[in-house]
Amino acid sequence: MSKTKKRGTTIAVAGAVAAVAIGGGVAWAAFAQSATAQNVAGSSAKFGVFTATGNFATGQGANMLPGDKADIVINVNLPSNNTANALIKSVTPTVGGKTVTPAAQADCAGQIDLAQYLPANLVIAKGADAKLILADAVTFRKTMTEACQGISFTTTWDVQVEATNDDASKVSADGVKLTAAPNGSALAPAGDDSAPAGNAVPGQKK
Repeated sequence: MSKTKKRGTTIAVAGAVAAVAIGGGVAWAAFAQSATAQNVAGSSAKFGVFTATGNFATGQGANMLPGDKADIVINVNLPSNNTANALIKSVTPTVGGKTVTPAAQADCAGQIDLAQYLPANLVIAKGADAKLILADAVTFRKTMTEACQGISFTTTWDVQVEATNDDASKVSADGVKLTAAPNGSALAPAGDDSAPAGNAVPGQKK
């Protein structure tokens, strides 16, 4: 009698386990398909080689005396077929780009200081031209002596730009005046309140 009960109990439990396994497998059946989107096309921006030219501001740079300062004007000309705007990263004196003549007075180059400019958020529209006015770009040191009288000098400047999709700054036809950067820190153009720049790709230097 007791053996029969025991066997019946064992069968009932096994049946219950089997029922759970079958029910769980059937409940999650579904139809499924997939598709592939092909040939999603894109392109890179066009950012061609630009040119830069420079000269002293009108009425400046000639007949300078110790302690005098002078502004320089840099004209940036961007290709008309560019598809990206240009972020002006820096305008700096070229290393070794300062020369003095006659050669006998070449040491006077050490009495001439050149500033650097790191404008923040200055974006030139694609295909446009811009006039950058470098305030107090050249300074004759007050320690310059009469040994440097009658010299002529030239300077060379590097203009670094990067392509960007940020909106162009509002730049007057008269140019935008840049203030020299103290200790290499970035400064905004005088009176400029344009949006921050970003989304830049590798740039160019002139």
